[in-house]
Amino acid sequence: MVVLVVLIVHIVLVLVVLMVVMLLVVLVMLVVLVLMVVLVVLVLLMQILMLVEVLVMLMVMLLVHVLVCASGVAGGPDVNDVAAGGGSDSAGLVIVVVVLLLVVVLVVVVLIMVVLEVTVVLC
Repeated sequence: MVVLVVLIVHIVLVLVVLMVVMLLVVLVMLVVLVLMVVLVVLVLLMQILMLVEVLVMLMVMLLVHVLVCASGVAGGPDVNDVAAGGGSDSAGLVIVVVVLLLVVVLVVVVLIMVVLEVTVVLC
């Protein structure tokens, strides 16, 4: 009778130890999964920020190019056309308006990205 009780207690203890080990393994796997998800989200955010940085640099280069061309230095409209009242003034104005619209679109895109980042972090 005592041998039977000892055997049952031993089996129960082994089962409890195995359940605890399995729970620890599951917890470690969950932690690794969460860390992998966080890493993927951070990599995606870094890619988005790099894309936004490239877009900002392109917009700044375009703006500088437009301002240089509008000022008449390097490839701008001829002085004679401007003095004669040609269409180069209105063309420069259209280019400046287009650049301003592009900057507004860029700001809206950056705001949308920030909202998406905040939602991802909060979720």
